[in-house]
Order: sequence, then structure tokens, then C-alpha cells
Amino acid sequence: MSGTVRAGLVFGLAGVFAFLGGLMLPIPCVNFVLAFGSLIALGWGAGNTAAKTTGAAAGQGVGRGLTAGAIAGTIVLIGSVLVFLLVQYIPGVRDQVNAAMQQAAQQNPEAGNVDAGAMLGLGLGIAGFMCGIINFILMLIGGAIGGMMWKGAPAAAYVPAGGSAVPNQTYSSMDQPYGGTPNQGYRDPGEPGGARVYDPNDPNRPQ
Repeated sequence: MSGTVRAGLVFGLAGVFAFLGGLMLPIPCVNFVLAFGSLIALGWGAGNTAAKTTGAAAGQGVGRGLTAGAIAGTIVLIGSVLVFLLVQYIPGVRDQVNAAMQQAAQQNPEAGNVDAGAMLGLGLGIAGFMCGIINFILMLIGGAIGGMMWKGAPAAAYVPAGGSAVPNQTYSSMDQPYGGTPNQGYRDPGEPGGARVYDPNDPNRPQ
């Protein structure tokens, strides 16, 4: 499993619980702000984590952030529909809907009998889907922002053949013909400790 998919799954599941927890707060308006705000924050986390764990280079973070945000947003969308559908099973909700439907039928007898359970499930399903679309968009935006804020993985230092990783410094075996090292300067063969080089055509060279 790639880092992008993993980040989308983890932050998507966290988004479902964060959204549900925010809606359950008994403070009007504040609960919606926390519910939707948490999705943007988690979308940002998904995008930034995806770009970081996959080692995205500069310019690749936005694409991977969008992908992670889309995966997380899809999970939150499905979760939103399920959460709204489960509302009808809360004790007292179906009874209140049935009472409202009976009252409406008495005021308008021509409407006929309507299945309150089916109407409630359909209405909650549509509401959950519309809310899920908003959640998906928020996660997608958060993922794009998180990926965009990733500065990119540091580029590896290029070392040319026979060269040095230190800027403006190269080393070649031709620079040290008498057995020197890259950290040593030129050493005359006549100096003490220097390697002597003899002319193979010299008749006086030692055997």
C-alpha cells in the first residue's frame, strides 16, 4: 500500500469520527464549525503526510495531496450517508416523524397514506449525501493545501565521476600522479617520503 493511499484511509476514518463528534456537541453553530473545520484540518494532514511519506519532490506535493484528500473525502462521504441513515434508529425520532406525518394527513386527507419510515430513510439518505459532498470538497481542498505546503524532499548531491561532493572542488587521479590522496597536495618525488619514479630507459636505474 502506497503512502498516499495509507494517508487517505487513515485521515478519512479520522474525519468520519471527527465530523460525527463535532455534530454531537450540544452547542448550536459551534458544533457545525468544529465538524466542518476538523475536516479541512484532517484533509491538510492527509495531503501533507502523503507528500512527506512518499518523498515527493518540489511540484509533486499538490498532486499527491489531492489524491490523498480525494481518498479521505470519499470515505467521509460514505460515512456521512451512513451516519444520517442511522439517525432514524435513535429512540424517539421515528415516533416524532410518524406523529408529524399523521398530523399532516389529517390536515390534507387528499395526500393519502404515506409510509413514514420510507420517507424518513429517503430524506436522511439525501441529506447525508449532500452533506457528504460538502465534506468531500473540504477534504479535497485541505489535501491540496497540505500537499502544496510540502517543500519537497532534498535532492541528492551529484558527485561526478572522479569528482567531489564539495562544491567547486573536483578530484581526478591525474591530479595526484605520485600516490597522493584528495586531501593532499602535490608532492615532489624527490621529497622525503615521496614515491620515486624511475625512467625505464635509464641505464643507471636500480634493478
